[in-house]
Amino acid sequence: PLFTGLPADLSRALSILITLTLITYMHVVFGEQMPKLAALQDSEWVGLWVARFINVFARLTGPLIRLMNGSSSWFLRRMGYK
Repeated sequence: PLFTGLPADLSRALSILITLTLITYMHVVFGEQMPKLAALQDSEWVGLWVARFINVFARLTGPLIRLMNGSSSWFLRRMGYK
């Protein structure tokens, strides 16, 4: 409804362009600039805050990572590598 009266192809292209622009803008602002500026202003607090999530992530994914590393090592040993 936003592009009523425009040809369907142009309407679709404009929709994609606007969506991509908004997603890119939000990614840059919320995913890159805000964390960087926050860390520059209060690096110790931000580091300690982020460390909690990194520790949880490491504990949750640790078994999967060990399985993948073990599988890779097992296949390499079967191929003659140490």
